[in-house]
Amino acid sequence: MNTQTNAQSQIFDLDFGFELEEAFALLNLTVVNIDHNASPPAITEIGIISGLLTINDEIELVIKFLDELRQYKKSEFVTQLKILKD
Repeated sequence: MNTQTNAQSQIFDLDFGFELEEAFALLNLTVVNIDHNASPPAITEIGIISGLLTINDEIELVIKFLDELRQYKKSEFVTQLKILKD
């Protein structure tokens, strides 16, 4: 599995939150913490982007990990997670 950090891909503009189309494009992708080093990652460290929330006019991603759901604003997503590529 190859990993690619969101910061390296330069596809995100951190000045604003997620655009609706941008957030929809991320649905069903798998992610892992940016500081993850083991290959392959443990199942408990992998999350699936499973939904969107609109809170105070800002779109947040809902990511399902094995034992919990977490919400991420765009700035948090880019600095804390990386997308797993096949």
